[in-house]
Amino acid sequence: MLPPWYKYFNYGSIAVIAVMLLLMVTNSVPAELFKSMLFFAIGILVLRVLFRIYFVVKSKKMKEE
Repeated sequence: MLPPWYKYFNYGSIAVIAVMLLLMVTNSVPAELFKSMLFFAIGILVLRVLFRIYFVVKSKKMKEE
C-alpha cells in the first residue's frame, strides 16, 4: 500500500517536469538554466523510480507476512 503523500509526490513531480519543459520549449528561461533544469528533472525522475521500487518491495513483504 502506498502512503497518501506518495500520490501527491508522484503527480506533482510530473507536473513540475511538464512546466519546466514548457518553459524550456517557449524559451521563457535563459539557455544557461537549461542544464540545471535538466539535472533537476532527472533527479526527480530518479527519486520517483526509487520510491516506486521501495514501496513495491515493502508491499510484497507485507503480503508475505
